[in-house]
Amino acid sequence: MILYAVVLKCLDPILTIACALTFNDSFIEASPCIAREVINTRCKFAAGTYSDHMCLLRAFQAWQKARCDGWEKRFCDKYFMSLATMEKIIGLRSQLLGQLRATGFVRARGGSDIRDLNLNSENWAVVKAAVCVGMHPNIAQVDRCKKIIRISQNEKLQFHPSSVLTKDSCGKELGNNHAIDNLPSDWIMFNEKINGDDGMIATCCTCVTSVCVALFTGTSSLTEAEYVSGPTSGIYDDDCSSDNESDEINKLAIFASSACIRLIMDPVFAGMLAQIRTRWNSLFARRIRNPSKPWQPDDEAMLSAVINILTSEEDTLKLMQPSGIGQRPRPAAQDDVDRTRCFVNKSS
Repeated sequence: MILYAVVLKCLDPILTIACALTFNDSFIEASPCIAREVINTRCKFAAGTYSDHMCLLRAFQAWQKARCDGWEKRFCDKYFMSLATMEKIIGLRSQLLGQLRATGFVRARGGSDIRDLNLNSENWAVVKAAVCVGMHPNIAQVDRCKKIIRISQNEKLQFHPSSVLTKDSCGKELGNNHAIDNLPSDWIMFNEKINGDDGMIATCCTCVTSVCVALFTGTSSLTEAEYVSGPTSGIYDDDCSSDNESDEINKLAIFASSACIRLIMDPVFAGMLAQIRTRWNSLFARRIRNPSKPWQPDDEAMLSAVINILTSEEDTLKLMQPSGIGQRPRPAAQDDVDRTRCFVNKSS
């Protein structure tokens, strides 16, 4: 996830999200008397993006601002957040950034300096693409006919009760059917599966576009021809499709980024995505092998093409784009780094 953020140039928000996912929930475990307030707080930070990852990112950014203003403890009390977790996040974040500097992925000045590696940090579509790489294979498809989400034909999931994807913009709980119908995309990425009373539960969920799934999940070793196949009959048994609809679907292609992730789309568009994905994987490999090498015009053009298609898909689905997500965090104090290093050492 972090190395993809380096190449996509959205490093700061990804560092925060990666560190936040490492520790326990940033929010305290809510008692029944304050559960509604905690839900409202989560929805406030998610800002209508259908993203629990956005909630974590903006909560941390708001806490850091409060910390700079000297009221971080009162902030945590007000918004039901764990001060200890926030301090661990900021310490681990500094450690990871230090390691990136030591290995040459972040340079002191010029190309690949911290400013250059955050040129796209304000673009939530790009940030989500980097997160999607880290979440794979935890990618689920929305089945609107059967009102479920699933990661395979036979494995179904439920949203975690705390997820903002199960709430409306005011924090009001939506029923399962309404929550499924309300989702703007047919694909969900999630952090992990846990056992629940009625089956498996997906934690920390975010809606992603089909293009994001096609470009940033699965193996990078496939050729262009191996990504696309057809016809599409037999992918899923869909009781909702009429005979005419089934005939139309069978004219489409399957874009398979992995054995479990198969997208149905126009054959021409699928072929274009296969070409873009192959070229993107090649660009990523070159940048990781030699991060200090100056970017070539063709590489810049490839990155711009990927960003444009990701952003266009987000706009088509009317997914929200909050401002300020790419703001630079303040450096961590040395005692925060030391406490986190001690915690990580004990955990390992």
